[in-house]
Amino acid sequence: MSLSNFMVYEHNSRSFQNINLDFGQKEIFYKVSFRDEEIIKEATPYITKLEGNFPNPFNPSTTIEFGVRNAEFGYEHVNVTIYNIRGQAVKTLVNGYFGAGVHSVVWNGDDDNGRSVASGIYFYRLETSTGSEVRRMLLMK
Repeated sequence: MSLSNFMVYEHNSRSFQNINLDFGQKEIFYKVSFRDEEIIKEATPYITKLEGNFPNPFNPSTTIEFGVRNAEFGYEHVNVTIYNIRGQAVKTLVNGYFGAGVHSVVWNGDDDNGRSVASGIYFYRLETSTGSEVRRMLLMK
């Protein structure tokens, strides 16, 4: 089953996107409601998903957004960790329980000891009970 020419408000670009939804694909779906002719996005992901950070490249900070699915007991354990190019953990940004919805965390380019890290490529990893996802970002000083 699929929907064609479905308009979705994209939070990162703050614009409407015309998309086709194929229910066989893993996607984040949202409930949409109307209020004063504005579309309000109520985040209720059916899967947990790691979004791209913004801005990327960044200096001095970046926002990492992730969606948490409807957890069986209302909350899901989430871990978001930053790794350097050698695969060493640099900073744990999130290690706790989150309810269903879209959440974000800001990384200001420091490590777990509060020291500023060097310019370069870093990876951020989302881990939950349903799996993990990794994306990369570029810190330019």
